[in-house]
Amino acid sequence: MTDMEKETVTDEILEETEQEAAEDMSQEQTDAQAAEDQPDDKDVQTDDKKRFFGKKKDKKDKQIEDLTAQLDDLRKRNLAEFENFRKRTDKAKSTLFERGA
Repeated sequence: MTDMEKETVTDEILEETEQEAAEDMSQEQTDAQAAEDQPDDKDVQTDDKKRFFGKKKDKKDKQIEDLTAQLDDLRKRNLAEFENFRKRTDKAKSTLFERGA
């Protein structure tokens, strides 16, 4: 798999993760709204839900951070690879001109 394909796959995974996080946040807001409408004896359950969804959100945030770090690393590698390619071709070109002269 080439670096470009890896970057494309990483971008797709990052986008899916962000969409899932947005959906989770939306669901969390809906659940929080429903919890507010319930009587006071349900406060314990509401706190449990908030703790659960908070952990889920933290997990998604961590995944996003990890994928972003991977993406940055792949981009840096891609730029370094291109720079090395450019240097090699410049050196080869100058060698050919010297031999031709």
